[in-house]
Amino acid sequence: MTEKAMTSQAKQMHPTKVIKLWWKELYDPVSEIPMPGSRATLARLRHCKRIFDVVIDPAFADLAQKCGVKFDHNHDLNRVALVMAVMSYVRSDIPDKKNARIIGPTKQVSEDEASDALCKPLRFRQLLGASTVDECYRAFRQLVNLMGRAVNVDDLVNSLWNWPRFPGAEKTADKIRIEWVYNYWSTDSENASGNKTS
Repeated sequence: MTEKAMTSQAKQMHPTKVIKLWWKELYDPVSEIPMPGSRATLARLRHCKRIFDVVIDPAFADLAQKCGVKFDHNHDLNRVALVMAVMSYVRSDIPDKKNARIIGPTKQVSEDEASDALCKPLRFRQLLGASTVDECYRAFRQLVNLMGRAVNVDDLVNSLWNWPRFPGAEKTADKIRIEWVYNYWSTDSENASGNKTS
């Protein structure tokens, strides 16, 4: 897709969809190796220590413009930077399960017994407590690395967009956290038994 085509198409799409397209264009779809032109961008983004470092990267202004985000919409600019920064760590898309289910315990147990969870309950609680964009960046960057850089891209992008507790967006932030808690503790066997008819 040409840059001009992506920009005109982006005007009709939610920024999260534009960011997903941006991410897909960074990697070869077969080998999952970064495309030659995207390696420098990915390297710069991975070296960012905080969201402001992402905002001053040349790739950010380009993506924010493609997303249709205006420069007087500070919260949306921070959202684009957050998603962009975390997605620079993602290598592959595994769309079958929600990310919280992937990192949660495999069987229904108490919090003290959740030793088989990829993300232990204490770390999960820290993820839930991340509120600012910098806290979210650190927590989700660690999570992506913990998951071996293979995530459900749709779920991650949508979650990142709604995770920060910006003024006026607290209900949305709480809603996404509740969804993650539910998926984290919902075991596959529980979901399967819940779908059976009696």
